[in-house]
Amino acid sequence: MKSKLVALAFGAFVFASCSKTGCHECHYEDAQDQEVELGEYCDDDLEKLEKDGYTVDGTTHEVHCHGH
Repeated sequence: MKSKLVALAFGAFVFASCSKTGCHECHYEDAQDQEVELGEYCDDDLEKLEKDGYTVDGTTHEVHCHGH
C-alpha cells in the first residue's frame, strides 16, 4: 500500500512538472502605437507566436503575451 502511494505521488509530481506554459492573452502594437488584441494563445502556439511575431501586410510585429 505504501509503495502504491509513493508511486502515485511521484506520478503526480512528474505530471505537474511536465505541464506546458498555459494560456495567455496576446497583443502587438501597430504603426500608430495602438494595441491590437490577438486573443488567447496556449502552449506551443504561444511560444511560437512570441518567438516569430505576428505578420500583417508583410510587416512582422513583436507580440507580447500577458503573464508570460
